[in-house]
Order: sequence, then C-alpha cells, then structure tokens
Amino acid sequence: MIKILFVFLIISFTYPVFAEDQQDAYAASIAVTDQSESQRITAFAIAAHVVADNLNAGASVKQQEDLSPLFAHPEQYVASFSYVTDPEQPDALEIKVRFDRDALQQFFAPKNVQQSQRFDLQISGISSEQSLNALTQYLTQIDSVKSLTIKQVNGESVVFGLKLQGNQANFIQRLITDQRLVSLSAEDSNEPSALCFKWIA
Repeated sequence: MIKILFVFLIISFTYPVFAEDQQDAYAASIAVTDQSESQRITAFAIAAHVVADNLNAGASVKQQEDLSPLFAHPEQYVASFSYVTDPEQPDALEIKVRFDRDALQQFFAPKNVQQSQRFDLQISGISSEQSLNALTQYLTQIDSVKSLTIKQVNGESVVFGLKLQGNQANFIQRLITDQRLVSLSAEDSNEPSALCFKWIA
C-alpha cells in the first residue's frame, strides 16, 4: 500500500494536472510526453483521482478498498480522450480525458458517499464510567460519526444513537476489526434493530 502510494506521488509530481471547465466535473487534462499507451494509461489513472475529488469523493473516501476498481482500471470508465498541443509550445502535449457520467454515477451511488443515516448501536460490557468515557471517545473519533447520543443505559449495556455520514458497512467493518469490540448476534440485544457489540477493553 505504501509502495503504491509512493509511486502515485511520484506520478502526481511528474504529470501536471490542468483545470478543466469547472462545470465539467467528469473531465481532466493531464500533461504527457508522448502518445504512447503507457503514458495514456498513467494519465487515465491520474485523471480518475482528479475526477473522484471533483465528485466529492475526497481523500478519506479514496482510501476505501471499494474504490480500487476505478483507480485500477480507469479506462473502463473513460468516455473519450483527445490530445491537444499549444501552438506556442510545440513540445507541450496534453491529453484531455472525459469520463462517462452515467457510469461514474452508478459506480459511486452504491457507496452512499454523502448519504446520512441514523441507527442504534448497543454495546455491553460497560462496567464503569471510565469504560463508558473510553468507548464514547473512540466512537466520536471515527470520521463518519457525525453525532452520538446515549439513548438508554441498562446495567452494563448502553444503547447509542448514531448519525452516520457514509457507508454503514464500512463503519461496521471498522468496529469488527477493533480488538476492543466483539460482535454479538441480534438475539443478545434488548433492541432488536440495534447493532450489537461487547466492549472488552
């Protein structure tokens, strides 16, 4: 991952990106040295990142693995491209890349990049005020959590009300991979509609 990021940073500095018409969020112009296939493929990849940013899929979203198909095979989403030279600078060459609007809208839509949603999260194993504070701090530090309230406390079980910005599946995956939380089945919950975890920190 670090190696891939390092390569992309080198490419970014090697290939200048030129602003397109602000009304066209689906296009970008990239400087290239020639019209070879390797230069074209690299330019497509850079243009895909530019367009992703234009569509409000910023850096935090781009780190999600589910966007990898776009960055790995951007040519599948390209509607057209053309080369442009500057009469005053014959050696300067740009490739203008325009992505398929419908294809990208369909690609981003399932990921609910900008969608807000509310749901309950029940967490047991809260044996002290210190544990509750640690858990609350952990949850509020997650970027996608926009608001957090305590709806109910029952013994060592706490039901939180969350407002989430983004994909709920990614949020759940983050909880599952945290060693301080254990996922429980819905049968263990006092709130059937809530996500259920146990805090074991």
